Amino acid sequence: KSRPDRLAPIAQLAEGWGYISEAEEAWWMIATGRENAKPALVALQRLYQSSQNSHGLLRVAKRALELDPTDLVAANNCASLGLLLTGDGSARRLAAKLHLEYPTNTVFSATYAFALHLEGKTAAALKVLETLNEAQLRHPAMAAYYFVMLVENGDMERANTYLAAANQAVLLPEEQKLFTAATRKLLDNHVKP
Repeated sequence: KSRPDRLAPIAQLAEGWGYISEAEEAWWMIATGRENAKPALVALQRLYQSSQNSHGLLRVAKRALELDPTDLVAANNCASLGLLLTGDGSARRLAAKLHLEYPTNTVFSATYAFALHLEGKTAAALKVLETLNEAQLRHPAMAAYYFVMLVENGDMERANTYLAAANQAVLLPEEQKLFTAATRKLLDNHVKP
């Protein structure tokens, strides 16, 4: 702890040996400081993505935003993960702010649409997503969210046309739960995928 400059090699070594919790702890010691915090956050994000740890990813995004309040990727990650994990008001406000400031950004639009959907405004959410072109909507991650919202809005036939693309998405556990519930609802409505 007294020599933070030596923590990165220790974290890398621990990670290489499979001591993930020890590596995580060392990376966080670096990330909470000022020196080399960003590379530590990159390492933590990689760890959390590989383990599909949504809460860890949110923690990384929050720290990245603390370090650089102008980091739009971190801001959107805070919003989208916050919506996914808690659906809290601050995540919804952040999603709305990003969409208002950057209305043509596809990812920000998707996050804002998800915020609207969580507020029970699925029709409005779909209008936001339908400003995107077909190729953007068919991107696997986007297709998964679009699929969920179409199903919730009762548009089973259109949802069915996005199922194949949505099935290609690499989803976090919480996203997978939403997608699985929507798929069950689609199947319960006797639309054949």
